[in-house]
Amino acid sequence: MAGSEELPIVTKDAFDDMVLQSSKPAVIFCYLKDSGLCNIKQDEFRKLAQKHSAKIKFLRLDIDRNKDLALEYGVRSVPALLIFNRGEVLDRMTSIGYADNMETFVEKIGGSRFDRLPAGLLHVTESNFEETVEHSAILTILNFWKHDHEPSWMLIPEFQEMTEKYKDKVRFCIANFDDSRDLATRFRVFHVPTMLFLRKGEALDRLLGLQPRSTVEKSIRSIIEER
Repeated sequence: MAGSEELPIVTKDAFDDMVLQSSKPAVIFCYLKDSGLCNIKQDEFRKLAQKHSAKIKFLRLDIDRNKDLALEYGVRSVPALLIFNRGEVLDRMTSIGYADNMETFVEKIGGSRFDRLPAGLLHVTESNFEETVEHSAILTILNFWKHDHEPSWMLIPEFQEMTEKYKDKVRFCIANFDDSRDLATRFRVFHVPTMLFLRKGEALDRLLGLQPRSTVEKSIRSIIEER
């Protein structure tokens, strides 16, 4: 690539074909043409495309020309990044500053962590919440996280071990806080990590912050034993 202008530009008409039906994860750089910061970070984005384009599709979105599309996916400030995979927004990086490292974000999210979620763990979104959680009589533990908050991910190994221990009794799930704001508002989740204990969509308990496994299991036992 000789310049950032060679990166494909997404429009509303082409969005389904270029993004939602893409066989590869798609990273979209949202920008304004006359923004100095956007121009600087767009050069950085181009370099990322040169490095990672074998596994990730890199695209651009001019939000001035695609306001409806930007608002639909929650982009209200630029520069910003959106990560899509299998037709869903998996993560976003908003209000990117001069010192923010976009490569760290892309390497974490570009099909890696989501593809490698341990067996038995489910990724809950607003679109599948009803089917996955509300219709389930089994106790569901839903952990809200953010891409840039490492403690949110420290629970994953513990979740994997507890999935085996509480097989057929408890379901362990994660939800992206930034991409599930309606869910977060519904359950009054304001910080991450926040762990909800749900049955048929009803919150029975919650734990705030990074909690030791013993505390999580204590809540699990108290709910299971009350049944």
